[in-house]
This record gives sequence, C-alpha cells and structure tokens, in this order.
Amino acid sequence: MPDSFNYYQDPAHGWVEVPEVLVRKLNMHVTTYSYVNAGMVYLEEDQDLTTFMHAYGNAYGHAPDLIEVHQDHTPIRRYARWTA
Repeated sequence: MPDSFNYYQDPAHGWVEVPEVLVRKLNMHVTTYSYVNAGMVYLEEDQDLTTFMHAYGNAYGHAPDLIEVHQDHTPIRRYARWTA
C-alpha cells in the first residue's frame, strides 16, 4: 500500500485521495461528505481524514505522508458521494 497520498485543497475545503481498496481494507466508516471516482475515495478533511489517519497508523505503525495539492477549482465536488 502507498505511504503517501494527495491532499487536494480548494479555497473552501480539502480531500485526501485514497484507493477504495485501502479504505475497505482498513474497514473504515466513511461519511457521505466524501466522494468516490474511478476506484479512488476522496476523504473529506473534517472527519474522514482523521478516521483514515488513525486507521492507517494502527494498521501500519506510522502516519502516512500527505502531499498538498492546491486547486482554485476542483472536480472533486462533481464526483459521486460515497455510499457504504
């Protein structure tokens, strides 16, 4: 599994891009404020990112690296909402 993940941020919000297979492997509860597209889950920064950081740390013994990607306009808001 990867050790670093893109952290997309627009002027109002942010999401971390994580493979859906990893989200399922970590058995995470993800809210409907996150999005999904092409096998990737975009975990919203307010709650789901914290859940991911804890689950990843527990599974792998260290926190993942987040690579900040700033965008004025992001397509993420147009993706489908996560549903369990």
